Amino acid sequence: KMVDASTQTQTLTGQDHTSTPEQSNIAKTPQSCHPVSPPQDFNDTLEGYISKHACPAPRERQMELWETPGYADMDDEERNALFHDFVCENLDNKDFLQLLGDMHVAWQKAG
Repeated sequence: KMVDASTQTQTLTGQDHTSTPEQSNIAKTPQSCHPVSPPQDFNDTLEGYISKHACPAPRERQMELWETPGYADMDDEERNALFHDFVCENLDNKDFLQLLGDMHVAWQKAG
């Protein structure tokens, strides 16, 4: 007589074979009530996502050079130093470079 393994019955021992093993033999560690920081690579990934998808913070309006308090009353050396700093700070600004080109043409015409 052939018997399929799926039809075999187990000998009952009085134990519940479907339950998880008892945890009494496993040493329990107390859970910390202090939060655990996530791994740094998770923080980096999250920060990258936020910076990519977040709305940009509103920019504070930059004061124009001529709006500097007392600009007209400064001596030549102070004004030149302030102007030099302003030009150096704006050399990467394409709008500023276009303005310089337009001013150059205007001064040539005024000539």
